[in-house]
Amino acid sequence: MIAPMTDWTFAVLGLAILAVWLPPLPLGRKPIPSWPFAFATALILGFASGVLRRPALPVLAVFAALVWAASSAPRGRPFFIVLAGAMAVALSVHVLPGFANPKVFDAERLTPDALPFTQYLNFDKGTAGLFLLAAFAPRVRRWREAGAIAWPLSLAALSSSILVLGLAVALGLVRLDPHWHPLAPTFLAVNLLFTCVAEEAFFRGLLQHRLPGPRPLAVVVSAGLFGLVHLPAGIAYAALATVLGLGCALVFERTRRIESAIAVHFAVNAVHFVGFTYPMIASA
Repeated sequence: MIAPMTDWTFAVLGLAILAVWLPPLPLGRKPIPSWPFAFATALILGFASGVLRRPALPVLAVFAALVWAASSAPRGRPFFIVLAGAMAVALSVHVLPGFANPKVFDAERLTPDALPFTQYLNFDKGTAGLFLLAAFAPRVRRWREAGAIAWPLSLAALSSSILVLGLAVALGLVRLDPHWHPLAPTFLAVNLLFTCVAEEAFFRGLLQHRLPGPRPLAVVVSAGLFGLVHLPAGIAYAALATVLGLGCALVFERTRRIESAIAVHFAVNAVHFVGFTYPMIASA
């Protein structure tokens, strides 16, 4: 069971991510985004709860400086983008010190024939997603824009879910198994805010959006790399992740709004979690 202070740490970090979409605060001569205030509160709670330790502060300070330079420096911007992206990857794979990420699921079988599943609350990956989202990802600014992306988003979510999970069933990785775990709301919230946002902010908001050259190449590269990072789970799983990545990349290229890619990614993950073996059949 996660301690209440830890719950508050990640609840406020989630609010900081959501606050990226809020209008800036009219403080002083120049409006100020509201999300840094929520993030600062999450930092305080993180140190108080033991989720963060002393090395986390310089690590996050360096990352913040690199993201600022990558998004603001007129000269050397590609260099700083590469450094910021590399550090975001390091945070996402948990190789930098100072983070004690707690578990939500600990080697739990969600269905009798499923592989054991472990899920963490990742402050490091969540922060990487927050900073990349705020600095690089093109976002919906007005309700009119949300309406404009609703149809391509819905079509991409439906087609990606059918294609990815249909292929997963055909390959024998999962089977249809509708279920509702008591921790499903927690899983879905964590998956949306700390997985889908972080990964789409990197692969689409930073990589695909900033990659020079022909746009079809940017789509293929971002989808291919998304699949490649899932290779430790197996070749078949990486192939399915590539298909999902292609769906996210195509809808992002069509709408030029990060919300569409996040929604498609989350839709496939959510349908997988509640409707099929999760994460996959133990004998697969």
